[in-house]
Amino acid sequence: MVSHHFMSLRDTFQNSTAIAIYLRVNLQIFRFVSFSDRTKRSQSRMRILAVDDDPSILMLLDHALGMSDHHDVTLAFSAREALDAIERDEVDFDCFLIDIQMPEIDGIHLTQVIRQTPGYERHPILMLTAMHDKSYLDRAFRAGATDYVSKPFDFRELQSRIFDAQGLAVEKARSVCRIDRARNIKWSHGVAGDTGPDQVIDHGGADGLIAYGEFDNYVLELARRPQCNASVVALKIADPTLGHSESSLREFSSMLREVIICINASLPNLMSSISYRGNGTVLCVMDRYLNAPKEMIESEINARFLDISTGANIAKLRVFLGDPVPLKADSDAGVLEVLWQATNSVEKRFVSKKEIATISKRVLNRNLLSDEQHRLERKAYKSVMKDILSDMNDDHWIRKLYNRASR
Repeated sequence: MVSHHFMSLRDTFQNSTAIAIYLRVNLQIFRFVSFSDRTKRSQSRMRILAVDDDPSILMLLDHALGMSDHHDVTLAFSAREALDAIERDEVDFDCFLIDIQMPEIDGIHLTQVIRQTPGYERHPILMLTAMHDKSYLDRAFRAGATDYVSKPFDFRELQSRIFDAQGLAVEKARSVCRIDRARNIKWSHGVAGDTGPDQVIDHGGADGLIAYGEFDNYVLELARRPQCNASVVALKIADPTLGHSESSLREFSSMLREVIICINASLPNLMSSISYRGNGTVLCVMDRYLNAPKEMIESEINARFLDISTGANIAKLRVFLGDPVPLKADSDAGVLEVLWQATNSVEKRFVSKKEIATISKRVLNRNLLSDEQHRLERKAYKSVMKDILSDMNDDHWIRKLYNRASR
């Protein structure tokens, strides 16, 4: 005799494959809830809008996230239902989980619309999708996605990614409050002293430009693909004479946009994404290797920059190009190491071109590590610690410790 519970499951899923998925995921849900119980958080419940045209996926998300004390989940079966929910609800949603491939309006277009909706410019948007083609990844992040989670996903990992995305949104909000748009950008020893990269340059209109924190998530997800043949290269705009000057935020932002235009023009069809990292440094992901010697490309970028720039102090500035670093790594910490190496390469290039005759050796060797390199080191350390803690929470690891203790 078949139990009533199994009958309801069969009626809900209507196929044995979905039943198998549900049974396999029950263990993940149990572990996810246990992990949530261990996570002590004092903030109110996060309002999540989950959008997917697959009812079984929505049911799993509602069941798993809803069992936690941290989430209040609203479900939408299409982009239109999602937009109706956003317009109808008096209280803003805190986070969005969006499938890409949906009828009529896909998840990427929906992400663009949400980003254009007042009040939702910086809210976390996580793409939950089975689409593994790189073009979807590129389009999603250019549209404003915060993170990209491939199906099938682990619910404990999903919760971690949701909280990371929320932390990124909070930091963006704080950055907006800290930035003083009336304050000038000061150049010290030839390097721009700007803070808040996302506030320095507008992401609209620049082909392939991805926001600061989202770029990390983009590169991490790209590196997880087995067929990834991309590489990362860094560029830096600086003053090799090590001058001290000032420029307005508007002038500096315009100059950065001109540099990005010159990079795209000098490397046509090579760049898939670009991100400004602060202190005049830009990181680029390339689908293919450089098609000419590095010095020749650097000279072309500088020639284009001098040709189109209108700033008063442009003559002293120069764009430096580092060595491309293959995006090959077997861990998140390894991916961050790739970004560090790319940044380090362009910093060394800048140091080698400083006008040594005008400065002492002490000044030349000072602050060789940039703010971006220090940030990447901190994030890599956190990634390693997260992996260690995940291993310790793993059932296999716990059984090993128990067996060792019982010997």
